[in-house]
Order: sequence, then C-alpha cells, then structure tokens
Amino acid sequence: MKKRNLAILALALATTASAETTALFVNDAAITPVTEISNQNETAFIPLRSVCEAIKAGIAWEPETKSVMIRTANDTVIMQISNHLAFCNESAFTLEQAPFLQDDYTMVPVQFLTEVLKLEVATDADGIRINEKVSTETTEKPATEPEQTQEPEAEGEKKEEVTEEKEPEEMIAITIEMEDGGIMKAELYPEIAPITVENFVKLAKEGFYDGLIFHRVIEDFMIQGGGYDKDMNEKPADSIKGEFASNGVENKLLHTRGVLSMARTMVADSASSQFFIMHADAPYLDGEYAAFGKLTEGFEVLDKIATTKTGTVGFMSDVPEEAQIIKTIIVEE
Repeated sequence: MKKRNLAILALALATTASAETTALFVNDAAITPVTEISNQNETAFIPLRSVCEAIKAGIAWEPETKSVMIRTANDTVIMQISNHLAFCNESAFTLEQAPFLQDDYTMVPVQFLTEVLKLEVATDADGIRINEKVSTETTEKPATEPEQTQEPEAEGEKKEEVTEEKEPEEMIAITIEMEDGGIMKAELYPEIAPITVENFVKLAKEGFYDGLIFHRVIEDFMIQGGGYDKDMNEKPADSIKGEFASNGVENKLLHTRGVLSMARTMVADSASSQFFIMHADAPYLDGEYAAFGKLTEGFEVLDKIATTKTGTVGFMSDVPEEAQIIKTIIVEE
C-alpha cells in the first residue's frame, strides 16, 4: 500500500513537473530552484541543494566519488549519483529511481525526500509543496533530556565544560587581511585541536593562503576558503588528522557564529588547507568537523562576504561573482 501511494504521488508530481513552470514551496515558502524540476520515467526529480538550503540542512559534494553527504539536526545521509542505495545513519534505503546530475546539481526523486529525509511532499494547483514533519514527541520529552542539536547552550553542566574548552590558556592570534582592505582577527586554540592549529599556522607563515579566495559562500551558514585562487585553480596541500568527536578526538568547540573549522570530504582525515568561518550557528556540524578557533573582530567583514552575490563555476556552486581574495593571513608572534 505504501509503495502504491508513493507511486500515485510520484505520478501526480511528475504531471505537475511537466508543466511549463513548476512552483516549488518548502515549509510553505516559495523558493527559486537552482535548476528546473525534472520529470524522468513518470517521476518528479527535485534539486536537492534547493531543498537542503531551505530546511537549513548541511550539504557537501564529493566530486571524486560523486557522492553527497547531508547533515540535518538528527541525521546523516549519504548517497551517490546513479546509485539506487542511500544511507541514513545506519539504515539503508533502496531507491526505485537513482539520483542524477542536471546542470551540475543533484536531482533526487520524491521517494528520497519522503523516505530518507522524512519530508512531506504533495502537489496542488500552485505547484509542489515540501514540508518538514512536525514531531509530536517534542512536548513529551523529559526536561532532563538535552536537545544537543538544537539548543546545546541549554545544557547547564555541558555548557560549563564547553566554556572552559572555548577559553583555553594557550591561544594564537591571527589576522586575515582581505584584498579589499577588510580585516578579520581570530584566536586559534592549540589545546582543542593541536594538529589542526599547527597545520594552519604553518601554511599561513609559508604564505600558502596569500591570493587564495573564499570560494564557497552561503549566507546564514558559512564562508569557505583556502583552496582555490581567483581563477578557480585548486592549490593542493597535505591532509591531516581530523580532530572531531566522530573521528575519535574530543573537540568541544561548537560551530557557532564566528567559529573557524576545517573543511573536508566524506573521508574523516581528508582536511588539508581549506577552512570555513561560521556565519550562523550550525549545531549539526558539531562533532563532525574540526573546529579550531573563533573570530574576535571583523564580523562586519564576515557578514559582507557571506551576503555577496554568488553563482556556479563548473561543478562548484555558491561561488562569489566578485572574488573574495585573501591578501594574507598573519600569525601574531
């Protein structure tokens, strides 16, 4: 019965998607998809990035394996282009229609949205509507159960521990100078992520970051840089150990606004030179990425970069149309 209902829904959505213009609504808000909704084999395919950004889920693309990792408040989802299998935490799902790329964006069938991401999908005269399910268990949870992914600061005992970790005795001050004159100052914490800080400081002192850009910018999420120049040529660096909880390393620095953390692929120990600065809190990254510092000054520069207009270059999306060039990163002695 469930498969039959899904097939009827998919057909209805496909019929809607075949119209000249298909409107897309997420949580009742109209959004503009990054690419057109597609109809394949009587199934509607939705651009995954548009949905993830609308529900504030993290999404990462691994070009070598053509894989996608999605992080929501409660789940980690991994899928691969042209593969009928998708994984959510430790559960496997078989998709009747495999994801594919369209205009360099991942397109997923309605089954992926409903069964794997646990979203509600429907169609009406206005278009396709996707909504997050409202949990009926929220008010029934005991007051002592921490909502780690939503309100980590509400945990009295844990908050005290994190505060101690976020204000260690040893700190290294850095200054990120932008080509346009913008200045961001930050503190790095060797006590929290010694390998990460040592690597970052070494690269900065060698001038590795000079002339590189913030190549991936998402407002209300983060700005990422340290891997490409203004012509989108990649600058390689050696990978290091990933210092975060799911990789067996304690790291209590939360991914709150202004925190610096290391970018990586789905391989735990793949971080090298690319880092990101949080534009807004993203608790679903806690324990999954190596946070190693935080901004102390220059939040207005962070905001300016995060709100710059972006587009697509090759396979990479969210690239600033006007290059956000790092002039240099200075390590204060």
